[in-house]
Amino acid sequence: MAPTGGSASIIATSLTDGTKNVSASVKITGTASNASLNGHYALLITSATGQLGTSVSAASVIADGNGKITGGVEELTGPGSTDLLDPVTDGTYLIDPSGHGTMLIHTALFETLKFSFVLTSATHALIIEIDGTPASGTMDLLQPVGASFTAAQISGNYSFAMDGVDNSGTLNYMSMAGTFAADGVGALTSGTLDINNGGTFTTASFTGTFSAPDPNGRGKMQVSTGRTFVYYIISSKVL
Repeated sequence: MAPTGGSASIIATSLTDGTKNVSASVKITGTASNASLNGHYALLITSATGQLGTSVSAASVIADGNGKITGGVEELTGPGSTDLLDPVTDGTYLIDPSGHGTMLIHTALFETLKFSFVLTSATHALIIEIDGTPASGTMDLLQPVGASFTAAQISGNYSFAMDGVDNSGTLNYMSMAGTFAADGVGALTSGTLDINNGGTFTTASFTGTFSAPDPNGRGKMQVSTGRTFVYYIISSKVL
């Protein structure tokens, strides 16, 4: 982001004679605009629940490059709650030249979500929720407008790590990590899953299947250990 006032001073000091220096004032002008968001974007946001663990919100939204959100989907999961899929009906966003922006999203289940974000590149932003529910996360470009998602994009070797809460009984902190290979069609092979559940460590091998991504870049993975995961495509190497 540009500094306050859009100007900065650069001072260079001699390495051989510290008494000698030169300074220059430069004007920093931002080039960001609503056109900086154009395509599918994945949002991953976490927030404290007031009890053990955190809630996680994942979403895919479509920005038209002109300040409108034209569709997408949003879902939330956390301790004591189930995964609830909520289509995005419409929304708006506004980006100033410095790369700071705000976004308003409406969903089919009558949620109104408000966010503030800062673009760090053409494909990535840091984002916080500002509608009374403290939360923070990231926003990444999935696909430019007009591009489609396919199972063929999920091919090769992947590693993953995640943490949360096991709410099947007594709430325990739980972390898991692993690796797997995907064939670009629908099969998962050579999987290894390590789990630390409240201090109890287990490891297991797995195979599984994955569904092709829908138009929002969202799909599911089912593994032989009995777990189901939701994914969003960010790139062929990042889910």
